[in-house]
Amino acid sequence: MKKLFTFLMIMAFAVAAMAQAPEKFSYQAVVRDASGNLVCNGQVGVRVSILKNSANGVSVYCETHQLTTNANGLLTMEIGGGNVVGGVFSTIDWGNGPYFVKTETDVTGGSNYTLIGTQQLLSVPYALYAKYAENGGSGSDTTGMGSVLARLAQLEQYVLCPLVNTLNVGSVYSQSAVVTGEVLSHGASQVTAYGVCWSISQNPTINSNHTTETGGLGNFTATITGLTPNTTYYVRAYATNSQGTAYGYELSFTTVNSPGQPCSGAATVTDIDNNTYNTVQIGNQCWMKENLRTTRYANGTSIPLGTSTSTITSYRYNPDNDANNVPIYGYLYNWPAVMHGASSSSSNPSGVQGICPNGWHVPSDAEWTQLTDYVGSQTQYQCNNSSDNIAKALASTTGWNSSSNTCAVGNNPISNNATGFSALPAGFHSGYYYGFGLYAAFLSATEFDDYFAYFRDLFYDNANVFRSYFNKSYGFSVRCVRD
Repeated sequence: MKKLFTFLMIMAFAVAAMAQAPEKFSYQAVVRDASGNLVCNGQVGVRVSILKNSANGVSVYCETHQLTTNANGLLTMEIGGGNVVGGVFSTIDWGNGPYFVKTETDVTGGSNYTLIGTQQLLSVPYALYAKYAENGGSGSDTTGMGSVLARLAQLEQYVLCPLVNTLNVGSVYSQSAVVTGEVLSHGASQVTAYGVCWSISQNPTINSNHTTETGGLGNFTATITGLTPNTTYYVRAYATNSQGTAYGYELSFTTVNSPGQPCSGAATVTDIDNNTYNTVQIGNQCWMKENLRTTRYANGTSIPLGTSTSTITSYRYNPDNDANNVPIYGYLYNWPAVMHGASSSSSNPSGVQGICPNGWHVPSDAEWTQLTDYVGSQTQYQCNNSSDNIAKALASTTGWNSSSNTCAVGNNPISNNATGFSALPAGFHSGYYYGFGLYAAFLSATEFDDYFAYFRDLFYDNANVFRSYFNKSYGFSVRCVRD
């Protein structure tokens, strides 16, 4: 971090100070005590030496400072502006290097100095060596610009560690965030790894959680996952070469709360089989947050486990023909099972209790439309600012097949479920089992005609929620809405 910052500061100064500037330049360092802890807001004694030719070279200048670190343990000073111990700063021939900066500190603020590092100067402001280069150009270059350009051309060889920036944090959800960074230079050797690192503590390193990205120089995007809701994190880009690891500036962000709020006065609902379901408030509607998995109606009548299809007989089916899926994915039910003898309803609310527990009902097509219209109207639920791209906001974060399509449910599913609805890809039954992991479909209480009924479906490789109709004999997932 120190090398990167020094390089950037010197470059800015060299470009801005082509005419006249004070004979000093800024320098920063992070100070730690003997235990490796940051010295924050503390008094520090600093001794700086300018060495010529090597890190063990002859000292041509030395000065001391009494400074106070900031809240992050960072101290800032101007070399050339301290208490002179030896040498004359203004007589240093900066064009006849290389030169090294040796930094020593005393965290007690006295004179018991401890070496914290020696590093080669990456560059110096032009004003500090211009007097040695006034006639250094060739041909008609009497301004010294030839020497300036030659000096700048040599900068890259002085950069040992890579140069890297942390650019932005976006798409922050309850358990994930997307970070962009930039690798500016390989440094003295090829970058072997780069990405972002993060922690709940400041100044994360590659010893913390980190990603490893692929590619070369330039911008990159990293998705960090496994985060805790409503928690502040610190993140930095990093890049590593044979000389070491460099870090970009630190950014912070706070994850959102767990998606979806339980319904007021009905955080859960229990069916006749004593299955308990979480609820979620979305707009003015209170929905079950889980797929129905009852084997009986509220009056105690059993719903047979189906081996065939029917538009007359009530059946339930195991998702993907596996009973082990029921605790998470619920059962699939055909239209007769869902309606329990009730007639089709297009009303809002539907007024059809059907298969639902007491106090709850099967949503009509109009109630499903109310849900999707509300979600589409809320910018926090839209993907890429499109009111049509709301499938991710309704889909669960697990169970979906992967997709590379932008805004598709299966594209980075950890960012799904902003609403808390938690739609699961249980597939459907049509005489055979289809779409487990690919497809979520929910029946409504509204028929299309004597043979078909409306439902809503989500696909793993699509960003939209679709309104469709299928044969009443098919088995689909069911969600209930509170009366």
